Amino acid sequence: LQTTDTGINVTGHADMDTGNVAGKFAVMSAAVHGSYDLYNNGTTYFNGATTLDDNVTITSGKLKIDTSAGVSSIELLAVNAATTKNKISFSEAIAGDESFYIEHDGAGTGADNLLKIHGDTNNDGITIRRDGKVGIKKNDPSVALDVTGEISASDDINTPTKVVIGESATAELRLKKTNAGIASIKFYNNDGTS
Repeated sequence: LQTTDTGINVTGHADMDTGNVAGKFAVMSAAVHGSYDLYNNGTTYFNGATTLDDNVTITSGKLKIDTSAGVSSIELLAVNAATTKNKISFSEAIAGDESFYIEHDGAGTGADNLLKIHGDTNNDGITIRRDGKVGIKKNDPSVALDVTGEISASDDINTPTKVVIGESATAELRLKKTNAGIASIKFYNNDGTS
């Protein structure tokens, strides 16, 4: 322990029951940081719960959840789940320019709890209800897969029951072909014979 004109210099181990610092504090550094109140120029280990009440900024490297104990998870807990939406934002280099979201909309109970994957608006992505119903460009899916817009498939579409083509006065079934082709509807037996 050495007293200097700028403070106290400790070269060995320092142990205290409790304490506080009125100014800035630095670890593994010869001086405090000009921008941060607490600056650690090394590694940090917390053996207990940690509470942060503001933003966490990672300027380099990555956020890693250690799974060495066999169990790991990330939990986003809203202050008021009925009115608050938890979300993960994927942004470009410009701060505030979020281009993609994974969002939990807890404004409801049971099946009305939603997981949304979308862009700048809620209507341009995927919505998953808690009961398993999925909407594509549809915020409130009412069937197993509820799609707003066209559906394109490069192979067979199979159903064990029926296909319903629009329940409206203008419903129609179209078979699209090339100008030189021939459109047809074929009926097959269960064994594949026609």
